[in-house]
Amino acid sequence: LGKYQITLFFIICLPASLPSAFSAFNQPFVVGQPEHHCKLPNGRQDLAPIKDIATQEDLNCHQYNQTEVDFLKGLNETDFELSKRKLQLIPCQLGWEYDNGTYLDSLVTEFDLVCNNKGWVDTTSTAFYIGGFVGNILFGYIADKYDYAKLKGMEFMDNSGRIFSGIMIDVFFGIGMTLLGVLAMLIRRWRLLTFFSNAPFVLLFSYYLKVFMNIVIMGISHAHFLPESPRWLISAGKFSKAKKIIERIAKVNGKKDVDMNELMIQLIKSLSKTYYSKVVHENIVQAYHELLLLMLFFSAPTESKKFSNRHKSTSLRSLQNNKFTQNNTIGYIYLLAVKVICDFRFLSIHIDFQLRFVNAVVYNGLTFNISNLPVSDYVSFIVNGAVEIPAYLLAWPSLGYLGRRWTLALLMLLGGFACVSTMFAPASAEHPWIISGLAYVGKFGIAGSFAVIYIFAGELYPTVLRAMGMGMSSMVAGFGLILGPYLVRLGDSSQILPLLIMGLMSVSAGLAAFFLPETLGIALPQTLEEAETLGNTTTLTCMPGARRSKRINQWRETREKISGDKHSSHKNCSDSKDLVDDADLNEAISLC
Repeated sequence: LGKYQITLFFIICLPASLPSAFSAFNQPFVVGQPEHHCKLPNGRQDLAPIKDIATQEDLNCHQYNQTEVDFLKGLNETDFELSKRKLQLIPCQLGWEYDNGTYLDSLVTEFDLVCNNKGWVDTTSTAFYIGGFVGNILFGYIADKYDYAKLKGMEFMDNSGRIFSGIMIDVFFGIGMTLLGVLAMLIRRWRLLTFFSNAPFVLLFSYYLKVFMNIVIMGISHAHFLPESPRWLISAGKFSKAKKIIERIAKVNGKKDVDMNELMIQLIKSLSKTYYSKVVHENIVQAYHELLLLMLFFSAPTESKKFSNRHKSTSLRSLQNNKFTQNNTIGYIYLLAVKVICDFRFLSIHIDFQLRFVNAVVYNGLTFNISNLPVSDYVSFIVNGAVEIPAYLLAWPSLGYLGRRWTLALLMLLGGFACVSTMFAPASAEHPWIISGLAYVGKFGIAGSFAVIYIFAGELYPTVLRAMGMGMSSMVAGFGLILGPYLVRLGDSSQILPLLIMGLMSVSAGLAAFFLPETLGIALPQTLEEAETLGNTTTLTCMPGARRSKRINQWRETREKISGDKHSSHKNCSDSKDLVDDADLNEAISLC
């Protein structure tokens, strides 16, 4: 990592990660549901349900009819308690009384969202995540449509830098989750908590505005400070602009002995055989919504597989020049969809979408499930957030030794088996920490996989489709976030049922992760062809820590066959032995 990458990361990316946790996960406290029961007239405790025969829902939501109770009392005072057992319960008539020991107030207590109205609690949480769902679609499209492919941290980093940036953001997010629990425990009022959860974003906006103004005052173009990704620019055919940005990065990092002209020639040459012009890129963006629907439902036209096998070597350039696609947007969309979905679907779409969906459901579900655990909501949330930090720190070295695939699979399996194990744990009040502890282990595993999956998914998609691919997989994850609160609601019937379902989902996703290609030590794929061949040298038992060099050599040989270019001689550019490889754009960027 150079000075430029580190500065960009700490000034722009990192400050946003901590307050994001405050805004994204204050919902369990905003809609916190305290213990409650029917509000009864003064001195009429005889209207309350009899505890030894009533269910928990009856105790919370029902009472006896006052007229019937008075009638029974008038008939036979001595046998009243025995006779009352035969009476029918009715819904609360005067509202509810709430236990203020946990929450001084919440959205639930203010609007009486309990009993028959409790469905509105899930609706409010769903509405919150629908906003994120729409945002993933909208901003993923805007990022490519209007060239706002800026600040993709991983595209400015080498392999180790991508792990560093991803893990550090997650660590700060985990710290934010822990601090949110402490803040909620101190405030205990939903309006104040909402205010303090979102106030950091006002400060963050002011901070970014100040940084921007300082840049303007110093006379530095914001395009230099907030540059577009060089990889994206080269994939889009904007070579001169990419050169200027790389020169800027090299200057800040103090690399004065780099022959920029020679470097750019090698970079352009490495992409020349798999042509990506601006026109092609715009066509891909134009096909965004059609691809979105096809990828989302995992389907393609009936003849697509046969067509795909016959035209498997078709490049984007040949698609563009094909008579069928000239002046025919639908034809282009069809062929491109066939290529992306049929050739590339099993590695980067089906499994990636499944993993992102399951990860979102389980992560969000375990975060909301604090209300079903037999310990304090605040303590449970704080521990839930705290276990994320060691999970991320454990994932860090594992990514470099075990590789992305094994790390992701093992963490999801750990979390899944921990949640499933709750079905064997005693449910007595004397041992509340057994079920809670297993749930925290589940959160540990799913949080670690949460960190890995974002790094892993970003390395699977080719540069020209990375923003779209990540946006679409985030959209699929949005479905999981929406379903999370409804899954937690099953805890009303059984305390461990949500944990059991989430555990089984996590185990199935962990097993599916073994079928993804390994990307440790591999350059970010630039083209669809490179992304499609990413798993050709991967075996199920491959352990990257022991076979890293061999796999990298195999990958580079594959890239040579695709591009038709041979590796150029390595250029020693610094005392630290940074190397430039004409077929490895990732190493070329990390040079600077």
